[in-house]
Parts: sequence; structure tokens; C-alpha cells
Amino acid sequence: MAKIFDKTGKYYYVAGDVDRLTRNFDSAIENYDRALGMQYNKYQTFSRRAGIYTEMGDYEKAIADYMEVLKIQPDDLLTHNRLAFVYYGAKKFDEAIVSIKKVIESRKEQPFLALDYEFLGRVYRTIGRQKEAAENFEKAIGVLNSISDEEFSALIKDVKIEDLKKDIGLKLALALSKSGQINNALAQVKKIISKYPKDAESYCTLSGIYNAADRFSDAIKAANDGLKIQSNNDFCMYNLGKAYYMNGNLAQAKNVFQQFLDLAKNFVDPAYDNMRLYAQNALAKIK
Repeated sequence: MAKIFDKTGKYYYVAGDVDRLTRNFDSAIENYDRALGMQYNKYQTFSRRAGIYTEMGDYEKAIADYMEVLKIQPDDLLTHNRLAFVYYGAKKFDEAIVSIKKVIESRKEQPFLALDYEFLGRVYRTIGRQKEAAENFEKAIGVLNSISDEEFSALIKDVKIEDLKKDIGLKLALALSKSGQINNALAQVKKIISKYPKDAESYCTLSGIYNAADRFSDAIKAANDGLKIQSNNDFCMYNLGKAYYMNGNLAQAKNVFQQFLDLAKNFVDPAYDNMRLYAQNALAKIK
């Protein structure tokens, strides 16, 4: 009987896992390559290697590996879920939508279904389809409202259900504002602020809604209220810079946008691309 320390496919697979856990990614990939060359546990090995490529930001290789996993198990829900996030990181938004919708069609566990709808809403928001974003954020909140705290915490350990409701509720408010439903958006965010008066993100969202309504003085106040609570909040900085810029306060806009760009320069979420572009264009015009 072969031992694990014999240089079999299993040996290289386990060695890859050790490297992965210690974040020695180059060595992990080499070991997974060897395991795959010996046809060892292709489902898990391709999946593990795809996870490493994702962390490294090499989305095309991650996509290729997840496709290999789906050749083995075409209906694997976890792989479709992971693939959706990789497509999002690669800015392949149509593919991300298709993948996460496959997950939603088959998902049984209610808390995870809420996260699926939230993710789909984020994708729609990123590509400017705000009405569809709002619809999916509302579906996510509806799922969360249909389950108890105990049911939620039994499956999701590191997030509180009320915090998740608040987070999605703020995303809903912003999507409503960007789809022209300003009054509904204001009502949504003010309800959250009344419950969480010391939450910086709520004031940042309120600032964004005021910007969407061309109420720039109100946007400035709301953003500053948020920054008093959390001085390095990038979302508040962005909305404050935008409000100053649109209100003609160019010196203040320049200062705040520069702070925002410095803070957000390494953020990989595609949602930040449009924000950085707006700030950069505004700074170019101010100069």
C-alpha cells in the first residue's frame, strides 16, 4: 500500500494544500499541477487551484479551472457560485449574471439564497441596471425577513442577520435613488439611520442619494456626518468630493477626491472603477 509520503498524486495534492494554507501560492500551483498530471482527484485539485488563481487576481486561469470542474460535475452549485464571483472580478458581468442565476434556480438554503440575490443586485448595480439591482436587493431582504435569527446563524456564523439586512437595505436605497425613486430611497435610508444613528455607512448612503437628487448642500452635510463617525470611509469621501464638485467648491473637491483616490487605489471590486474614473476626470477638469 502506497504511503502518503510516496510521491504519488495524493502526495502532491496534500503538499499543494499545505502550500495553499500557508499562502505559498506559486509552490501550491506547482504541486497541484503535478497532482493533475497524475490524474489525482481532478475535481478537488482543479477547484483548489482555481481558488488560488482567484486570490492572485488571475481570473482567466481561475475560470478555465472552474470550467474543468464543471466538466466533471456540471450541476455543482458551489462551483457555479464561485465562478460567478470570478466572472465579476474579471468584469465579465453578463457571465456572472448567468452563473449566479443558475445558483438561484437550485438553491435550497434560505440564508444563502439571500446572499445570491444580494450578489446579483451588486452586479446589476455595477453595470448601471439600477431597477434590476433594487429588485434583487428587495428579494434578498424578503428572504432574510422570512427566516429566524436561529435559522440564519445555524448556517452563517460570521455575520449577524440584522447587520446583513442593514447593509442590503442601504444598497437598496442607493439603487432606488439611481433609478429615480428619490422619495422611496430617502425613506429607506432614514429608517435605517433611525435604527442605527451611529452607522457611518448610512450617512454615506444618504449623501449619495442627495447627490442623485442634486441636493448637494445636503449631500455635503450627510457625508461630513458620516466622516465624523468614520474618518477614513471611502464611500463618504467619494460622495463628499462629488457634492463639492457639483456645488462648485472646487478646492474642497480636489482635496477630497485626492484623499479618496489614495485610499481606494488598490480596491479590486469593479464597483470602484466608475468611482475612481469620476474622481480622476473631475481632478483633470479642476486642474
